[in-house]
Amino acid sequence: MIKFLLNPNVYWRAIGLLFTFTLIILLNASINNSRVIKGFAAIQMGQYKLSYHLMFDREHTWSPATKSGYAQMLLRGEYIAQDIPQAKKLLYQAAKDCDTTALNEIGLSYFKGDLGNEKDFVKAFDYILLASMHGHQDAMAHVAWMFANGIGTERDLPQALYWTAIAGLKGNAYAWGQLNSFKQLFEPEDFRHIVNNISTWKPLMQCQPIID
Repeated sequence: MIKFLLNPNVYWRAIGLLFTFTLIILLNASINNSRVIKGFAAIQMGQYKLSYHLMFDREHTWSPATKSGYAQMLLRGEYIAQDIPQAKKLLYQAAKDCDTTALNEIGLSYFKGDLGNEKDFVKAFDYILLASMHGHQDAMAHVAWMFANGIGTERDLPQALYWTAIAGLKGNAYAWGQLNSFKQLFEPEDFRHIVNNISTWKPLMQCQPIID
């Protein structure tokens, strides 16, 4: 018995069996698109919090953030099969609860004309503005650009400066760099007045979803 246990081949066989058993479980989980595979895919993308929720929360209890996070995984098709229709469904569900990522993603889909949506700059503006009002930094910079160029809305330079300043203050490097360009478009007093007003800005807390 001792001779048997001291044989290194025994341990290699045990490791091989364990590896095979694990592989069978993972393959079976992959075929069934189980929570385990979803969670492992999120880990591969560095989304550890999302991974936890995908593994341990049942789909009907997913939060808006979990829905939009998994939707982005499905859109990219990285470490998990791409599924644009399911991604779109989850994004719209999350957007009804004013998840900022979902709102911005849907807005961009109307802006670009993807996810099966036709180009519609007005709808794009509505979604991106709402994402901005709830605090999405990239949406703030984008809606500022739309205000500045009259895309999806009337051209409104004060609003463009306002959202550019907020985005820059929240850490958006592109928006911060654009502030100097705006100085040339305003009188110094008007510029200071608009920029100073951002100190009172707070993200919108009450959700008023867009009826699409």
